[in-house]
Amino acid sequence: MPLPKPTELEIRQRFWSHVEEREGTTCLMWTGALTANGYAQFKVRPGKMVKGHRYAWSLYGLPLEANEDLRHRCGIRICMNVAHMYKEPHGSRLIKKGWVYEVGS
Repeated sequence: MPLPKPTELEIRQRFWSHVEEREGTTCLMWTGALTANGYAQFKVRPGKMVKGHRYAWSLYGLPLEANEDLRHRCGIRICMNVAHMYKEPHGSRLIKKGWVYEVGS
């Protein structure tokens, strides 16, 4: 007999159970799994992994297009405080660092 599908509320509660306040700062730190690049990783359901900061952003109903990236003002990849995040067009960080990639090369 398969397990019952978790409700949206249960998924949200499980997400926030992996977040702790950091003393002396307004950062909300992820304590769960990380990607190889050091970003929060959250399993929404079997077979569906998402980056934690993107999921936190979506929980507040904030729009994020496929061609947009989220950046952390605080510089901490595991911070889940959406007040510390801002949107940028995808790839703009590569341009800022002087990296140029040519399509089709």
